Amino acid sequence: MKTIILCPNVTGIPYASPPIGKLRFMPPVTSAHWNGIKSAHITGPVCPQKLPDIKNDTIALQRMTQGRLNVLKRLLPMLQNQSEDCLYLNIYTPAIGEY
Repeated sequence: MKTIILCPNVTGIPYASPPIGKLRFMPPVTSAHWNGIKSAHITGPVCPQKLPDIKNDTIALQRMTQGRLNVLKRLLPMLQNQSEDCLYLNIYTPAIGEY
């Protein structure tokens, strides 16, 4: 049986200027261009959001299903880095091989 596993190949590509200062609550503005090679191996921050409290499984399961709780536990480390400067593109492709 083949399973598709997604791997981040290119991460943290800015696609708009940070929406901070006078750009806050305005439409996105094209990001600055760069010369040479752009290092794209660090995932950019996610946009600010209130995350559910999932530290206590018993309490969390009163508000959500076990499946959702499991997904949130896997995602939580990636959702901790939040910033209004969050307009980045991450490109994922299938991993090569059989798993």
